[in-house]
Formats: sequence, C-alpha cells, structure tokens
Amino acid sequence: MTPSTFAQRADLAIAAMKNVDPNIKVGLPLRSDTFNGIAATPYPGFNNTVLSSVTSHIDFVSVHNAYLPFVFTETPVSDQDLYTSAMAASKVMADDLNATALQVKSLRPEGALPIALTEYNAVFGLSTSALIQKSSSLAGALYVADVLSVLANRTDILVANFWSLSGNGNFGVVDWSGNPRPAYYVLQAFSRLLQGQ
Repeated sequence: MTPSTFAQRADLAIAAMKNVDPNIKVGLPLRSDTFNGIAATPYPGFNNTVLSSVTSHIDFVSVHNAYLPFVFTETPVSDQDLYTSAMAASKVMADDLNATALQVKSLRPEGALPIALTEYNAVFGLSTSALIQKSSSLAGALYVADVLSVLANRTDILVANFWSLSGNGNFGVVDWSGNPRPAYYVLQAFSRLLQGQ
C-alpha cells in the first residue's frame, strides 16, 4: 500500500474509531527510509507522506526498530563481529528514535508525540539456526540491557514491549521447559530497579 493510500485509509479508520469512542487513543505506525544507512522500506518518504497527510488528531506514533543487530547476509559472520554489532545496536535504535521524534515534531500539528516501541529483543538474524540461537545468548542479553537503558533515559516513550516472554523458539526469556535464558535476568533486574519512586 502506498503511503498516500495508507494516509487516506488511516483518516477513515481514525474517524470511525473516534465516532464509536471519542476518548480512544490512536497512533500511527512509522518506518524510517533508512536504518543505519540501509534502506528500510520499499516506500521512501513514508513517514513524511503519512505524517503530513493524515488530518485526524493522533495521540502517539509507533515504530518497529529494535530487533538488532540483524544480519542480512548469508555469508558467515564471526562471533567477534556479531558481538561488536550487538554492542553498537542500541545506538542505532536510539538514533532512529531521535530522528523519528524530530520528524514527528516538525510535521504534526500536535507537535512532539510519545513513541510506542512495538517490540524489542536481540535478533541476530533469521537465515540460519546459528544466528537465531544467538538471540538467547549473553550478548543478546547485553543488547536487551542496552535497549532498556536507552528507553529509561527518554521521556517520550509511551510503551515498549519485550518479545517474547515464553517459548517462541529462541526468543522467549523462558524456554519451552521453563528454564530462564540470559535476557530473563536482565528483565528481572530492571523490574526490581523500576519499582518504587
């Protein structure tokens, strides 16, 4: 669907939803043209078109930019390179959040809006089982900790969802047998940290 068609349909959907419930909170999904210099959408200019064309009031935007350090090649990548990319990945995500926030602020009459992060987790790739398994590694847990650190230092994050809590191949923090994986301990520590005042 082209960005202009999406914007037209979004306006219709928002109007219909607010007609049923005027208090409903509505967000727009966004996708940057590039992500760390790599083309990230088949529709360049999606964000600009959608943000400037949707006339209905929106309450937040959502992004899907925190599955990193995704490897796009079939060529084997060394563990050292995978680790290095994982340790830099939260910076890539943070840069995209900053760019998105600036874009929203400049193109929407509402100005700055909160950002919903659909999902986050370490994803090294989906092409081989070796890459998939690294998502539940110690390096993957370090990436999750870095993501949480980035999010904790922002004031514009509405919600951020970890994907996923249980099972789901190598992506759950608890495996099919109920055994915690490394990211479990990161989430547990952040849970303790974020309680109270």
